[in-house]
Amino acid sequence: MPSFDNPDQCLDVALPLLLDLIALLQSEQQVLMLSVPDGLDNLLENKKMVLDQLSTIESSLVGILSNNVTVSPEKSAYKVKIKSLLKTSQQINLENNALANLGIKNLGLSINALHSAMQVETAEMYHPSGRSNKQMSKREIGRA
Repeated sequence: MPSFDNPDQCLDVALPLLLDLIALLQSEQQVLMLSVPDGLDNLLENKKMVLDQLSTIESSLVGILSNNVTVSPEKSAYKVKIKSLLKTSQQINLENNALANLGIKNLGLSINALHSAMQVETAEMYHPSGRSNKQMSKREIGRA
């Protein structure tokens, strides 16, 4: 855990990390809304790195934001901005979680639909004894 000579240093570290986190969460949200997982691995890896860095300053930051610690007048606006960024990142993260769950649900429905279609197609093509269905003999090869 890094030690800070004064609380201003912690705020100087936290602000860009939170801005990075929000940018990553917004990118993650775009990927989830498009349902195209390309690049998601890289985003998640970068998000983990930022979260790991934030976790090293968490206790210092909590103390500063709880108003138990005085910061310089020029950094007092940072406290307000950081609180706002924390709320924003929490909200985007909740939305991303809902999108991910919706994607998982839709994927499951698609798999079930494909599975059902495969069973219907198989049932129509073959008799339970394994012989081809009478209608199969009427099909013309090359035509749907």
